[in-house]
Amino acid sequence: GGGTGALAALLARVVPCKVSVVDRSPQMLRYATGAPNVDSVLGDATALRFVDDTFDAALVCDALHHIRERAAAAREMARVVRPGGAIVIAELDASVLRTRLIGLVERVVGEPAGFMRPEELARLMAAAGAPGSTQQQNGASYVFVGKVVRAHA
Repeated sequence: GGGTGALAALLARVVPCKVSVVDRSPQMLRYATGAPNVDSVLGDATALRFVDDTFDAALVCDALHHIRERAAAAREMARVVRPGGAIVIAELDASVLRTRLIGLVERVVGEPAGFMRPEELARLMAAAGAPGSTQQQNGASYVFVGKVVRAHA
């Protein structure tokens, strides 16, 4: 989910560009509503309400692990990002003990907490039509950057 939209607002201001924040929680979206060049969209990452090739890029930061059906979300990202566009995902690495502890706490409070190892995310995104690579960041986090290569039928 897009959460509060703080990252989207920063991106829209600095780049500048138009950004859509998608979240299934109206409570989270209320924070993003009204930011210049940011559209708040109530929705589900596994069934995005955008036509194919709507976006030049997709950015997911610390959110993919909250989605139960990550493969469906990956396919949807690849569908709504134009061929040649980028998908960037920042997540915590499931192979790090601290991440596994966070996942345990999240599952206790009812979150899916589906943290993945970098190589698992790279395989998932390649299968969805956006192959790429990952880079470890400081501590427990990593970033995936992929390019949509899906061909139109």
